[in-house]
Amino acid sequence: MYPEIGFDLPRTHALVRRELDDIGIGGENARECGKSSLYVYINPEKASRYTIALRADMDALPITERSSREYASRIPGAMHACGHDAHTAIMLGAARLLFERKDKLACAVKLLFQANEEGYDTGAKYVAEAGFTDDVDIIAGLHVGNDVPSGYIGLCPGAAMAGSHTVKVDFFGKPAHATQMQLGADSIAMAVEAYQRINAMNSRFFSADDKRVVFVGVLRGGEAPNIVCAKSHMELTVRAFDIALDKKIIDMIYSACRGAASDFRGSCEIDSAHYTFPVINDAFLCASVERTARAVVGKDRFVVIPPQMGSEDFSFYQQKIPGIFFRLGTRGAGNSEAHTDTFDLDESQLTLGADMFLGFVRDNMNNLRSEDKR
Repeated sequence: MYPEIGFDLPRTHALVRRELDDIGIGGENARECGKSSLYVYINPEKASRYTIALRADMDALPITERSSREYASRIPGAMHACGHDAHTAIMLGAARLLFERKDKLACAVKLLFQANEEGYDTGAKYVAEAGFTDDVDIIAGLHVGNDVPSGYIGLCPGAAMAGSHTVKVDFFGKPAHATQMQLGADSIAMAVEAYQRINAMNSRFFSADDKRVVFVGVLRGGEAPNIVCAKSHMELTVRAFDIALDKKIIDMIYSACRGAASDFRGSCEIDSAHYTFPVINDAFLCASVERTARAVVGKDRFVVIPPQMGSEDFSFYQQKIPGIFFRLGTRGAGNSEAHTDTFDLDESQLTLGADMFLGFVRDNMNNLRSEDKR
């Protein structure tokens, strides 16, 4: 009911800390990491032997909720439209289950409550850069999904979600009056030409098998109808499952923009950065999660799901250690999809998510990966 956005999560932090205190693992054991994220250990004395990390995100979206539910958002312009409140609740439930059984666990467990998964300046990047994974061997995360029936666990082996690359371009020209446009350099013309070249290259430079998205979502410029525009701005999103393909697309965009700017007697500045990397599910952990899911929900309620062009900053952790990201089915009657103002989910499945995290830790706490290699 009280969603918070980005890194500004004081009320959410207080709730998480209060619940961790009640479980018995809060206080000084709950530490901040990166930018506005929190983590806590269970069995820290076993960290040198083996450590499993579990991750949940906490942030909401800048959307006004349209719902008559009693738990609908009470904050105008903010809504948990992607289920991160459910993820936080699941992690707190898992924390209680794990702490109650800590003496039977052969490893340490590091529970991460992450800020700003939704924002451009992604929270996982800060957590990863702060060294969160330095003492972690494997990591798991889940996402509620209305694309999977309630009571089911979905998993996509290998490349599961696309990486997301944001490109921002400023085109610089020279102002002039429209009646003497030959004296100026039209930055709008540069941007439009670049737009056309990018679309042409995208349709001709790549194989139909290269799964990708190249989309211009922002194109603006001009302040008066009779003045040649001196500066225009373009923003694109690029989605791909392969880093090499991503690089090829980015190189194409740079070439198109620089060529268009030069042809219209101008220049451009380009800023590009990975919003997220592709989510690549580790093969060994895929097999492990399948076994866990079949034990927790039954063999007929585990499903293999297709790759998604959506992105997830969980991938920052997978750049450093083996990781697995799976789906908890929460589709109820009439529930709409995430990132809409009517999003809702089947809350009866949250305990199932906590059980999956508990099962994952139990199934991996003895470092079977190293035993398998031997």
